[in-house]
Amino acid sequence: MRGRLFGALLAATLFTALTGTAHAGYAYMETYSNDFDPIFYAGPGESPDLQFQVTDDLTSVVFEDRRNPITVGRPPVDEHDLNDGDTRYPEDREPCELLSRHKARCTGPPGFTVWRIKIETGDLPAEIRDVAGGSRAVDVFTGPLNDDITIDHQAAVFLDDAGGANRIRVGDGGGWMTDYDNVVSVGPGASEIDVRNGSFDLISCLRVPGLNPGMVLTNPLDTVLADANDDVHGCGVERP
Repeated sequence: MRGRLFGALLAATLFTALTGTAHAGYAYMETYSNDFDPIFYAGPGESPDLQFQVTDDLTSVVFEDRRNPITVGRPPVDEHDLNDGDTRYPEDREPCELLSRHKARCTGPPGFTVWRIKIETGDLPAEIRDVAGGSRAVDVFTGPLNDDITIDHQAAVFLDDAGGANRIRVGDGGGWMTDYDNVVSVGPGASEIDVRNGSFDLISCLRVPGLNPGMVLTNPLDTVLADANDDVHGCGVERP
């Protein structure tokens, strides 16, 4: 299980010690009956600079970590497992195809399409961008330090961040199977969140695992640039 909130000081120390060393992330996928989830999983000590693109036909996703090498296949030891607290790997996971030292492509079996993309950056600072192409839902889990995230082209974004001084921008998307087009949650810190995208979004600040103090408390250090119809909780709000 990830020590998201209370591990911030330790993570900062590790980041200072490790930023000069390349640490590999992992690209793999989970397949279902006729679709699949491409997954990027940051390795221990990795601070990814990740770019991803869905192909127009929705059959592949390309991950590129411009700072660190990528390894295809699941990680040998599960450090954070996509925020579910399970440190084992009972599931069967398929590797992706290595295109270069920093780039991997995840393609499902014939006839399969991408269901949703999953990105787990670990506890160190991360940069995440998407490139225009196909459009699917994406789940993003980031740590308690400073992240820079811009996702403009996906059908829906579900972002769960543990806090820090983040810069977050989410585009309008095309909706998904929930009441909201995008859902953004951040932990304690000083984030700037821009969801001025014309869609119906849910934004929550002061998120702590197992609690939701943002429903009753407000963090004035967080700035949210939101549309008038967005649902905002626990954040300092500035509307255009």
